[in-house]
Amino acid sequence: MTNTIYGTWCNTVNTYASSPDDEVEAYITGGGSHWRELLETSGALDRIKSEYRDEIDARLPPDVALVGEQFIGPEEGEFDGYVDADGELDIAALVEDIDLGEIVEKHDPDIHA
Repeated sequence: MTNTIYGTWCNTVNTYASSPDDEVEAYITGGGSHWRELLETSGALDRIKSEYRDEIDARLPPDVALVGEQFIGPEEGEFDGYVDADGELDIAALVEDIDLGEIVEKHDPDIHA
């Protein structure tokens, strides 16, 4: 089976972030320095990044995965329901309704202390 790169995070989802991890980092930047440090030292930041990636993978077509910052999958696949009007795999649309705020809140050590 030949694998195909369907694009990277920054050219399929968000041109301002190179990966989902960068999205998480940008999201938490709005919080205070004490809170950001607590996220890091408690391990919550890693859990947030991991759950965000899991949510992304769960929305991708079978056999397509996010590996690092690249979306990789089979050269040909069953992508019915996953494509845009031009018949192209529409990754941005598949992941756009993931609520990163909800994921952060779920792991927030200030709330769950």
